[in-house]
Order: sequence, then C-alpha cells, then structure tokens
Amino acid sequence: MNARVGEKPDYIICDKNINAIDPSDYNVDSPLPRVTQDKVHNSHGQQLIDLCKSTEMRICNGRLEVSGSVTYCNANGSSLIDYLLMSEHDFSLVKVFDTPEFNIFSDHAPLNVTLCAGHLMPHENIDDDNSFIRWDNTKKEQFKRNIILNLPRFNDICFAMERGNTCSVNDGIVKFTELLYKISEPLFLRKRKTSRSVNNNLPFNKAEWFNAECTKDIQ
Repeated sequence: MNARVGEKPDYIICDKNINAIDPSDYNVDSPLPRVTQDKVHNSHGQQLIDLCKSTEMRICNGRLEVSGSVTYCNANGSSLIDYLLMSEHDFSLVKVFDTPEFNIFSDHAPLNVTLCAGHLMPHENIDDDNSFIRWDNTKKEQFKRNIILNLPRFNDICFAMERGNTCSVNDGIVKFTELLYKISEPLFLRKRKTSRSVNNNLPFNKAEWFNAECTKDIQ
C-alpha cells in the first residue's frame, strides 16, 4: 500500500466509555507517544490509521523501535512504509524490535523482531514422535461438521482472550490449538513406519561379533 502515516495518531484521541452507547467491556484507547523520521502522510496512511483505530492495533515503529527509522529509500527520497502492527496488550511479548541498516539486496530496510514465547504446545495426546497430522480431503466435510459442533467452545476461548490480559491471550491460544488438535486427531492422525531393514553389505554386518541380537537391535 505504501502507506505513510506521518505523525497521525493510531488511537482515538480523548476516547472514553459512553454508558448509553458503548458496551460495559469497551476498551478505552490510551494515548501512546510515537516518534517517526517520516513526517509525511498520504491517503493509504490514513486507511492504515483507520484500520488501527477500528481493530485496536498499534504501530510499533517509533514505540518499541524507538527511533521511528525510515524503511524505504530510493533516488526520490526515503519514507517509513514497513510496519509492525500488534495489540498494545502484546507489547510485552516483543523482546527485540529494530530496523537494521539498508543492504544491497533491497531498497527496503529489514525489520528485526524477536518475540518471547511463554508456552510450549503439550503433546499429551501424541503417543510418540512418529505421530503426525496429515490432511485427508475425503474427510473435509466431517472436519467442517466437527468444527461447527465445537463453535461454542471456540467462541468461549475467543471471548476470554478479548477480555483478558497477556497471560489470558497466551492461555487462550494454547486452549484453541489443543481443541483444534482434538478435533483433527480422530480424522487425520497418522503414524510413520519406523522399522528399518538391515543392509547386509555394511562392513560391520560381516564381523564375527555381529550376531542375531545386533540385527534385532538396529531394526
């Protein structure tokens, strides 16, 4: 889109909860200072600003990346048109966000982002490392029906994440993934074959010490 937002705020200024209009759980936008080296804005930038206001997403450039560096440069000048967008509640998940120097491979500067992951996906329902999920198109309709049957549970998880803090969001993602896996497992779980045949041409197979027990152990 080549969106240039300049110094326009990506939040609603002087936002407040109006009892007669807004729901009780309405999240009031808080002013978040943002710096930028690009002071110009355009129509595409306004569209991006409107998107941020309507979805509670925030521009991380100039906030978590403190200098608001330009990300595009050519013979006509430079601008900031590459962004990291995320919810303000997830800012604490960003460990590193910076804009490295331009290189010879692109007229766009790379965005370097490192996230903190606080949860590991449990594998309690997987028997061993040889189990995996493989899509089977013949079971597509059954999978859709199972998703629809579990929509109330998916909705409960999503509502809990919307009303919670960072920890609630992380827990919700884990629960969402676990539920999706539980639905997929009966239809798409597969196991790899792990048996291996013995190559009798290998040198050690002809050694005196290589007996039937050795053959059994490597199969």
